[in-house]
Amino acid sequence: MRVKSGTAIIPIFIPLNRDRIKKENRMSERDAKTYARLKLGDKEALAQLYDQYSKLLYSFSFKMMNDQQVAEEIVQEVFIKIWTQKKCIR
Repeated sequence: MRVKSGTAIIPIFIPLNRDRIKKENRMSERDAKTYARLKLGDKEALAQLYDQYSKLLYSFSFKMMNDQQVAEEIVQEVFIKIWTQKKCIR
């Protein structure tokens, strides 16, 4: 992050809380089961992931692209890719 001070730009370094990041990146047991079911071809698992993440993905995509149609296409493409590449999920 940078802060403008008069005419100079001063970089600010924010230390990372690694313990918090590790906790946030841990997959819940429920998510792990959902991904395992998805990998086996369970369409209900894909629907569950869609219900859980599509609004967040749409919101992020819309903020980045500032276009409703493009954001909707991104969501669609991501979930198609998840389904077609389900065997590669670790």
